[in-house]
Amino acid sequence: MLRTLGQHNGDTVKIGKIASALLLAGRVLIALAFMSVALGQIFHYEDVVSMLSSRMPAAGFFIVVMVLCEFFGAASLAVGFFTRTGAGVLLASLVPFLILFYSSAANKVFMAAAFAFAGALLPYLAVGPGPLSLDQVKKTEAKPRRGIRRYERI
Repeated sequence: MLRTLGQHNGDTVKIGKIASALLLAGRVLIALAFMSVALGQIFHYEDVVSMLSSRMPAAGFFIVVMVLCEFFGAASLAVGFFTRTGAGVLLASLVPFLILFYSSAANKVFMAAAFAFAGALLPYLAVGPGPLSLDQVKKTEAKPRRGIRRYERI
């Protein structure tokens, strides 16, 4: 069974069950990585705040905002509910994370990993979560609007 992934100039991209499952697995794995970062910032809150307090004045508040963005963005990505918004929030949270944590020359490997996560988020930001998601359930129940990408079962 093939499903529609998107439409561009009348061309429809169709994906099968395996590709749908791979999109779901990719979302869950990316979400687990961001959740682990958020949990690490929670459990090591004092250390993270002390590290950032020399670089910015309101480090405690910033860490709380970062953790909330990472946690809710990852949860959104994992279950496929407001996936594009969640991917956008995670992508936006990577920018200050890169600047504040990995700006030194010693952290080039971690900076490369953060860029890899940014690259992994871009497809979900561009085309959405795939057929196996709560966004898909929401779209099949609602009347489709013109210009909105929609996944269909064939």
